Amino acid sequence: MSHDMENKRYIVFDFDGTIYLQGAFISQINYISTSILRFLFEQGYTIAIITGRYCSQRSFIFDLLLSNGIRISPSNFYCRTRDEPEVNWKKEVIEEFLEKIFSENAVIFEYHEDNAQVLDFVSRLDKNICLYLYTNGLPAILRKTSRCVSEKMIESCVKEKYGI
Repeated sequence: MSHDMENKRYIVFDFDGTIYLQGAFISQINYISTSILRFLFEQGYTIAIITGRYCSQRSFIFDLLLSNGIRISPSNFYCRTRDEPEVNWKKEVIEEFLEKIFSENAVIFEYHEDNAQVLDFVSRLDKNICLYLYTNGLPAILRKTSRCVSEKMIESCVKEKYGI
């Protein structure tokens, strides 16, 4: 799908708590997120991942995504290289990422995250980004804008998986 005449359209995802569910009794890929990611990729969106995981786990993440039909460009994958609080690190990376995409004349449509502090920070940087907050692997719209493109896909996945 060619978008030569359009701006590049980004969707940003966190990894843990959104794409990958991990806890005391669970360690698995999130069906809802992987379905959304494949759908958005097929629609021509560029996927970026900003994860608080350390870069030493990059291969695990790329392999897991690839085995679920999701391809991410290494240039759109951000992971921690130093030991610092995750939220502080993410704020710094998000600012750098926004500068990068604005210089490309690109746009972020959605941000998917399980940390409300991070989404609050994103909301102050760009009022037009659609924000999804994940709780126990389920996304809910925190801020609805004209850029929300996953809403119907999310509803369909939740209905299919949970019958609700």
